[in-house]
Amino acid sequence: MSQLGYLVVALMAIGIAKASPVAYIEDFNNGIDFTVNDPYWLDNNRTNGFITTTTCTGAIPAGFCGDIVSGAGGSGNFLFDGTDYYNGPGDPNIPAGQNEFFISPTFSVDPNTNYTVSFFLTNANTIGECGTCLAVASVQPEIDGALLGSPVSAVGDWSSNGWQQFTYSWNSGSNTSAQLILHDYTSTPFGNDFGVADITVASPEPAGAAFCGLGLAIVVLSRRKCAERLHW
Repeated sequence: MSQLGYLVVALMAIGIAKASPVAYIEDFNNGIDFTVNDPYWLDNNRTNGFITTTTCTGAIPAGFCGDIVSGAGGSGNFLFDGTDYYNGPGDPNIPAGQNEFFISPTFSVDPNTNYTVSFFLTNANTIGECGTCLAVASVQPEIDGALLGSPVSAVGDWSSNGWQQFTYSWNSGSNTSAQLILHDYTSTPFGNDFGVADITVASPEPAGAAFCGLGLAIVVLSRRKCAERLHW
């Protein structure tokens, strides 16, 4: 094998060891590729289910312009839910159990592996036009039928506190596949306007993975040196 060939094998060994095992990622760059458990959550007429880079767009009611101007990290798409009345002013609240506003496709996982579930969350607004405090989303993830941690709410709104990341730990046990659900337990439409971005399920790289890859690379290069000496 040529010197270049050995170098390529060595670099591949390092690259394989350092690969990040992301089981699932939703950056909302492919439109609506998720499901919900109530059509309400994808009904644009009730200000839900918008995939956008800003709430200042003709598709979203003008009252939200300026509430969330950019995605997490300053760019990118996010899911916006403005939660208008469920069945008109006389029946405004979201019924109990109809709170699954995001259901991922089924994705593969490795058994007996620790994963980190994370997402970014922000509130569009927290103060009403009359100066009253508005409700904020209360979000909790569920994976493999198990609720993770406790419900969380973003602090303040996008203009004051920006996007906030929330993380949870999950062990896959005997599972080889999983599905992620996000619940919003706030049932009132008075407020409860929020954005979600960059949902991921990933297994952190083991601390020794890079060293193992480097060790393998050294072995490959060392064997090349030995082969050269024998050839001499």
